[in-house]
Amino acid sequence: MDGIHLHPDVVKATYEIKGVDNVIAITDAMRAKGLPDGKYDLGGQEVIKVGKECRIATGSLAGSVAEMDFVVRNFKHFTGASMRDLVKISSENAAKHLEIFGRKGSIAIGKDADIVIVDNDINVETTICRGVVGYQK
Repeated sequence: MDGIHLHPDVVKATYEIKGVDNVIAITDAMRAKGLPDGKYDLGGQEVIKVGKECRIATGSLAGSVAEMDFVVRNFKHFTGASMRDLVKISSENAAKHLEIFGRKGSIAIGKDADIVIVDNDINVETTICRGVVGYQK
């Protein structure tokens, strides 16, 4: 959903065919995430980072450096998904798949207080990890 690995039409078709309960957003972010454009090492191979993508010298895709908020914004843009569906694909579904939904993936009494607060445009405003504010815009 970084707009690099899959065409937006493929993302939309997958969402429509599989349904919101069967889609999980991931970043596929490699170690150059957050760093300036340039050359970096990925498992002993040189990769060239330009924007949100990384390629090896041949031009083949090596990975992405997209952050989760970028991925979720793209998913909304590609599919028109509701905020509720965006929460499911970016949190709840992964927690269920990993069998940790008892403590992650939603807000409820007794669960870890891991929360990301975003604005209507899915820009991160605040992150909270186990009840402690880690980032605030």
